[in-house]
Amino acid sequence: MPALSYEKPNEKLRFSETNTMQINGTRGHRSFMRGSDCSLRAFTLPLICPGDPINEMVISFRDGARDLLKSGVSLESVMGSGLTDVELLFRLRQPDDEWNVPGWACEMTWGLQDVDWHVQLAEVFMRVRFMRWLILPNEDTFAGIPGILRPTTAQMRFPHSVAIDFLPIPTVRNVLVRRPQDWHTPLIRSKYSCNWNDALGPAIVTDPVTGRRHLSEQFEKHICVYQNWSAGKSILETWPELSGEMRLDKAA
Repeated sequence: MPALSYEKPNEKLRFSETNTMQINGTRGHRSFMRGSDCSLRAFTLPLICPGDPINEMVISFRDGARDLLKSGVSLESVMGSGLTDVELLFRLRQPDDEWNVPGWACEMTWGLQDVDWHVQLAEVFMRVRFMRWLILPNEDTFAGIPGILRPTTAQMRFPHSVAIDFLPIPTVRNVLVRRPQDWHTPLIRSKYSCNWNDALGPAIVTDPVTGRRHLSEQFEKHICVYQNWSAGKSILETWPELSGEMRLDKAA
């Protein structure tokens, strides 16, 4: 299978004197979450499979977002800022809703109806952070990707569906990129979970000014911790190599 990167061969990407990536003149300057990882990894994107419809959807949105930035739309308007906006998980898009990364992430998550509600919320967060980096690969956007979501060596070496890149469980991603198969069914059957409950506080808060719903700060921190994620033991029926690699629940 031929390997493709997220970038088109003719995409004009370059670095400034301060190692901040520019896209046809658009310079990244907003820090979404400061971090200390300033390595070349911040500018190196995973390999993906050609012809995958989800890959095409992701790349299409990324290209549209880059076009907006090149036209002068602000980075904050395109990327979103602050706590993750999940308003479009609850309703359809209206004419006055901004076309931005959080809205896209919500709409891409609509199809996960068989997945635990808190996992759906976590998926929106992960897609927002990863897509920001795909749009503008630099140290700031890479630092905004939670450690559990940052591409593994396997993701950089083996072409795969971009849908795998959004999974917040790195051990599962490593298996999937090496051994492509139907992974949605066994993962959903295992009832993978971020183990959030109401005793930990609200997962969603409402902005008192705009009325829009966002993920709470406590929830965002919780889902970035690998030990908070688990799956039922049935997952070992499909991927026995995960034994000892992740937290397993007795049920499912």
